[in-house]
Amino acid sequence: MSIVASIVFWMLAGTGLVLLFLVTILLAEICAGCWLPDPDDTLATFPRAARIAVLIPAHNEADGIAEVIRNVTSELRPGDRVLVVADNCTDDTYDVAIACGAEVIRRTDFVLRGKGFALEFGMSHLAADPPDVVIMVDADCLASRGSLLRIAAYAAARHRPVQAHYAMLPPAPEASASASMLIAAFAWHVKNKVRPLGLRRLGLPCHLMGSGMAFPWTVIAQAKLGTAELVEDQVLGLELAQAGHAPLFCSEALVTSLFPVSIEGQTTQRARWETGHLAVILRRLPGLLLEALANRNVELLVLACDAAVPPLAFLAILIAINFVLAIILISFGGSAIPLLIGCLSAIIFALSISIVWSQTFRNELPLIKIKSIPAYALGKLGLYGRAAIGGQREWVRTKRD
Repeated sequence: MSIVASIVFWMLAGTGLVLLFLVTILLAEICAGCWLPDPDDTLATFPRAARIAVLIPAHNEADGIAEVIRNVTSELRPGDRVLVVADNCTDDTYDVAIACGAEVIRRTDFVLRGKGFALEFGMSHLAADPPDVVIMVDADCLASRGSLLRIAAYAAARHRPVQAHYAMLPPAPEASASASMLIAAFAWHVKNKVRPLGLRRLGLPCHLMGSGMAFPWTVIAQAKLGTAELVEDQVLGLELAQAGHAPLFCSEALVTSLFPVSIEGQTTQRARWETGHLAVILRRLPGLLLEALANRNVELLVLACDAAVPPLAFLAILIAINFVLAIILISFGGSAIPLLIGCLSAIIFALSISIVWSQTFRNELPLIKIKSIPAYALGKLGLYGRAAIGGQREWVRTKRD
């Protein structure tokens, strides 16, 4: 075998083994999420937190903030607080929130932009009279009945951050008929419901998801929230795991939001999530994996390995590229080992998707729509190409409908 062929062989074999590792993680989480029983911890028996503050960062949310405040306040008890941070608003968010009875503070800073800075500003305000538990809810999310008290009680009892099930739903029946919308909802369901549920059933922590998060004050008060990270929630969860406070998943609690209808809104939202996730993989995970191994921090290792699994469309593209290159290698007389590894990765990936679809999402994503998945994945090549050359670097609010 020539030197060039040897280099290509080892590159493809190494990449193939990494992909095989990632799809094995995916399969294990999905199988646990679909088939393992829930752990024996009756959340209803946990004591309720003494004082709760719900922190809502809001940037130009005048049209929807009233419904969110009414939803939150209906869940709380006398003595609990609702704090809205009107962050760089140019609309009537502040006035609407005040009229709804919330405690509201203004933040104006056109240099330090983004949700993380708004949360840090709100935490600084709460520090004057700190609650026992802080719940963070996005300004476009609604909580199901009892969910906020449940995650607050869970966080207080376990002295750990707690993440509710954060669901993203198609905005209307006519929009839900779109294949791309349904496939996006399926990918979100896998990432934010099935996989963290699998980790919980294995007795392991989960990532934070950005909304429906409860924190004991003594834990979150030490965290650095004011960052320009595009996926500040995922980064926060990893940093809390470094400090020994890895988040727990509470599937019994639910917060929901809607996917945007407009193409502009969908593009902005997905670019922020996926570009941010890929940036975390490239910039943070190697160091976190080494730290977890050196310190024998099992929970940090679990979250780092979970975060290493890229968005499903990106993972599918990587598997396909590796597979094609392995075939080319064979055509030039190279070894078949990379192709065998690639075949195994593709089979495990397809099996993972088939299991989660058949067990949890077949009614929401009709079989006839599944044929659109390859086109959906290929349609993201532009997004991933932009991410490779720098991509989105600043937080951009998703355009509401």
